[in-house]
Amino acid sequence: VELLEKGEVCTESYLCVGSLNTKKEAQNLEKYLKTKFSRFLLLQALTSMNITKDKFCFVPIQDFNEEWDDEKLYKSIVSGVIENMARIDRLIAISLTNYTIDRLSYVDRCLLRIGTFEMLYTDTPKAIIINEIIELSKEYSEIDNFHSSKFNNSLLDTIRKRIEANDKK
Repeated sequence: VELLEKGEVCTESYLCVGSLNTKKEAQNLEKYLKTKFSRFLLLQALTSMNITKDKFCFVPIQDFNEEWDDEKLYKSIVSGVIENMARIDRLIAISLTNYTIDRLSYVDRCLLRIGTFEMLYTDTPKAIIINEIIELSKEYSEIDNFHSSKFNNSLLDTIRKRIEANDKK
């Protein structure tokens, strides 16, 4: 990743995002893209675990000349979801209406597990977690005009309310 000065032109890019007004905006965008990529890797790891009953352990890391906190995020969420699967699945199951967790697609189940784990065990604002999971749902889970992102959004909001109600006790 290279941040260009105003007036410079990038000739070797794989992703063009347009011009930004400040270096700080560019750095914030870089952090956002890293986090988005990390959540994509989480989805792949947990989905493959459901399909193969084994954990996908490869974590591609690029040299960004600074610590990449999302490696820790990735590893902690994968192990955290696995270690807390029973609690997470119970919370998802009691939040479903006229539906069972086994009826969820592998992708949706994994996305919901990631979101639920993050809402339970991280300091990331719940609205950000839900938004990120919904974006992944739109990209990887919507099949045959079934809008799972809306279903997942509603379910994650129900889970969020349950967590917040429990936190107040």
